[in-house]
Amino acid sequence: MVEQALVTVTAKPNEGFAFEKWTNGLNETLSVQNPYTFNLTEKNAVVYANFKKSDVDTGVDSTLSDSPSITINNSVLHVRNISIGSKIIIMDMAGRVISANISKDNYI
Repeated sequence: MVEQALVTVTAKPNEGFAFEKWTNGLNETLSVQNPYTFNLTEKNAVVYANFKKSDVDTGVDSTLSDSPSITINNSVLHVRNISIGSKIIIMDMAGRVISANISKDNYI
């Protein structure tokens, strides 16, 4: 039996992009809210932040090859395909900060 945990994820798009929606590993829409808070009831969960080109011309011509993803495997949280300097904050259900990390690479 897996304990339930309240998880909040926030997507921060790169310049020239806008957040679109959160999807699961089956590409089913989970939410269009950002940040997105949900009860984690699975041992291994996948959540993807989906982005779209911004309607505003920023003069930046870049594309994302992969959307950020969050997985939990053997009770370890993995966050991949994020921007260097992204801040990941993990809070308990009462809103107390359990962990705060800043990525030095494209993953934590």
